[in-house]
Amino acid sequence: MADVATFGRSSHCGADVAPRLTRLAPQLQNEDDVATFDRYNVDESPFLPPPPRPCPAAVSPPTSPAPAALHPPTASTSAPANLLRALPPAYAVFKERLLSGTLGPDDARHLFDEVLLGCDLAKAPNQLLSALARAPPSVASNDGPAFAIELFKRMDRCASPQAAPNGYTYNILIDCYRRAHRPDLGLAIFGRLLKTGFGLNVVAYNTVIDSFFKEGEVDKAYDLFHEMKKQGISPNVVTYTSTIDGLCKSKEMDKAYDLFHEMKKQGFSPDVVTYNSIIDGLCKSKAMDKAYDIFHEMKKQGICIH
Repeated sequence: MADVATFGRSSHCGADVAPRLTRLAPQLQNEDDVATFDRYNVDESPFLPPPPRPCPAAVSPPTSPAPAALHPPTASTSAPANLLRALPPAYAVFKERLLSGTLGPDDARHLFDEVLLGCDLAKAPNQLLSALARAPPSVASNDGPAFAIELFKRMDRCASPQAAPNGYTYNILIDCYRRAHRPDLGLAIFGRLLKTGFGLNVVAYNTVIDSFFKEGEVDKAYDLFHEMKKQGISPNVVTYTSTIDGLCKSKEMDKAYDLFHEMKKQGFSPDVVTYNSIIDGLCKSKAMDKAYDIFHEMKKQGICIH
């Protein structure tokens, strides 16, 4: 628990963040504030971090060619191709063991450290963190998000400047807190994004908004939707759909209906998920005429419910 909570507490929005954001992410005053997970008890995780170990000593990247499996043919000299050439063998081993459910904590730490030392871009460790956060529970690991947060701290502390956390890394971290049912800690990462100069982005907002809705904190989610627009960040289809769906499930149909029309006025085309959410919400609220009109609008758009 300490690893999840301590990082979240140390990354709160500072004075440079708009007061409205600070209200949405209240300061955590002590360990007890972050130690209670009603639905997600990290204290029971086998991936509790050990005492911090020193960063691995810097070594030169291996000069011998990587295995042929890590060298798919390519005629491109773009960054992704360079990344594939630079991947250390530990990257493939980490992913293989994760997919097979045999990646244990000590193994993962060792392999992740090798990846940090053997690559010159953040993309490789980012992909491992993302895969770990989304991995289903296994005998070797039943708490991927919590352990991904621990490995993030190793990356933040030990990676070379070229492989240091970037904006995408922080989005993965925010998603880990979403999966941990802690939108407050995800929102706290906004302060780190501002401090590091990456700035806030629509993906970060989308993740935290969705997280607040899923935890039943409808007012915070809806306030954050409006806050992102005040910060100059335009909502996208995902933002609108997630917010409409959350409002419908919370029986806030007037807000959901108005937002559905705002979405179209802003030039965004609702997709099948958006239509399903608004039609289902209207039907459950007995607004059958509105539901019928939107259903026919959907059919005119050539969208079918599967």
